[in-house]
Order: sequence, then structure tokens, then C-alpha cells
Amino acid sequence: MPKGLVLGETWVLLAHLDAVPAKQAEDECAACGKWKRHHADHGCTDPTLLVQCQEYQVPKPTPGIFCAFVPSAVELLLKESDATPERREKELKRGVTVVTVPDDDRDHQGSVWDKGDEDSQPELPGMPS
Repeated sequence: MPKGLVLGETWVLLAHLDAVPAKQAEDECAACGKWKRHHADHGCTDPTLLVQCQEYQVPKPTPGIFCAFVPSAVELLLKESDATPERREKELKRGVTVVTVPDDDRDHQGSVWDKGDEDSQPELPGMPS
């Protein structure tokens, strides 16, 4: 857990470099704002149109926050063999709730996408097997 995190009080913000879609239309140049057809590199032959920049630049998404929340609890999944009394006590002091799962529980071993085990592949509705 991050230092300074207070459950029920601290806001957590999730951000991504491409969170905000491009403001311009896809055919509009990000550099000059003119339409793609006004650029010399896209075959504009009309001399009355001013070429604002030499090369068309595709509009790009910008960084932004896409989710904000205040966590009310933190849970940690531990296999029975890892959930020792010492580990449980340590996590409890940090304010973390330990959830114990059986050591042989296949849902909590490795990845559901591991190759070689046909039963490990999740079945998605509407998708061919």
C-alpha cells in the first residue's frame, strides 16, 4: 500500500497517457488545424488553398485521469501455506484483510491463460471454443 494511504479518506486517481481522445477530427491536422486535403503531401492542387504546414500530423490523444475513487478496504489473497499467523498479523497491522484460499485451488494458481491445460481457458459467451 502507498505510504500515507488512509482507507476511507485518501483519493486514488487512475491515469493513462491516451485517456482523452483527440479533439480534432481524424482528417484535421494537429499542427495547423487545416483539413488533410489542404496539405501538399496529400495531393492538393488548388492554388487558392494555403498550405499551412508541409506534413500532415495525425491528431493524438492526450494524458488524463479516467477514474477516481476512495478505497474502503484492501484485501490480500494468500494460499493457506503462505497465510502464517505472523504474516496475518503483519498484514492486519497494515490494515489489510487477508483472504485465504486452498493451496490446490486451480483458480488461484498461475494464470488462467497458461498454455497446456484445456480446463484453464475461460469460456466467454458468444466466443467459439
